[in-house]
Amino acid sequence: CMLQKNREGSIKKIRARYLLPVQTLSNLDRIQFERDRMNVLPTLKKQIQKYAKEFRLPWELLASVAYQESKWNNDARSYTGVRGIMQLTEQTAEHLGVTDRSDQSQSLWGGAKYLRELINQQPKTLHSREKLALALVAYNVGSGHLKDAQKLTLLNGGSEHLYYDIRRILPK
Repeated sequence: CMLQKNREGSIKKIRARYLLPVQTLSNLDRIQFERDRMNVLPTLKKQIQKYAKEFRLPWELLASVAYQESKWNNDARSYTGVRGIMQLTEQTAEHLGVTDRSDQSQSLWGGAKYLRELINQQPKTLHSREKLALALVAYNVGSGHLKDAQKLTLLNGGSEHLYYDIRRILPK
């Protein structure tokens, strides 16, 4: 009985750490994603695979980032000024050598290069999952905001290198 309670407690902790932050998609979102997966992804797959291979990333990861950023829409624009399928800022594009953010090939190449840079910036001692999680945060909110969140996490007794701790601070 005690062993069962300990096991249930451990399972709850694992779920809280890895599953609760995941938002479920609405039925409309699922239907749209499935349409896009069937109709849009095949037109992008070879290009995504090419740049993913060049920067030693799983192609599915690069495809996921592109979908999250723009829903695989090369004409996507944000009110904040980011553009293209990988939603690069002007400053990031310039840093990467991307001259036309709305050029699908340049945007995918730049996004892959940027994601690889962000992963490589993480401490070598971190587990690859933590490096990736922090790199994805930096891609999404910017490296400056990640650094601010890391400082606040430390001040609140957490580890600045654990996404599990940082994610609580990010909304602030």
